[in-house]
Order: sequence, then structure tokens, then C-alpha cells
Amino acid sequence: MKGTEKQITWAENIQKTALDTLQRNIDRMKAANVKSYERTIKAFEKCKEELLDCFEKCDDAALYIKNRETFSSRSVLQKANEIELIMTNKELDEQFGK
Repeated sequence: MKGTEKQITWAENIQKTALDTLQRNIDRMKAANVKSYERTIKAFEKCKEELLDCFEKCDDAALYIKNRETFSSRSVLQKANEIELIMTNKELDEQFGK
């Protein structure tokens, strides 16, 4: 990661918060063992994969800090829910031949 020590620490905390938010929700849903959570779990795992890919490609601490709202818990959960909606729509299209 590029940046000052303080920037790097801050950026790493931003990354950790985003990933922890997703993982806590994945763990909670898996522990509940509810069949209807299966797609949601897949969506949250997909979101986590996309975040990890993003984190691998960008090593500029200042960029994470500048865009920290994008990686906030609220934003990350919203993105995971959007992924779930896309997955649901795709399944419905496949099921009903749209």
C-alpha cells in the first residue's frame, strides 16, 4: 500500500470494516441455517470477492480514504443486496424464459 503510515493504517481499517461487515452477515445467515438465505449468502460472498479483487488492484491509501463512504458498512451491505437482486432477476429470467 502506498501512502503515509497514518494513511495506510486508515485505509487498512476501511478495508477491514468492509470485509468484516460482509463476513459477519454471512456467518449470521449460515448459523441461522435458513434455506431462504442461500441466495443472499451467495450474493454476500460475491460482493466480498469483488471487494477483495478491488483491494488487490488498488494500493493507493489516499484513494480509499477519499472514497471511504463507498466502503462503509451501509454501502457494502447495499451493494450486496443489489447483487442479490441481480441474481434473483437472472434466475427468474432463466426460469420463465425472458
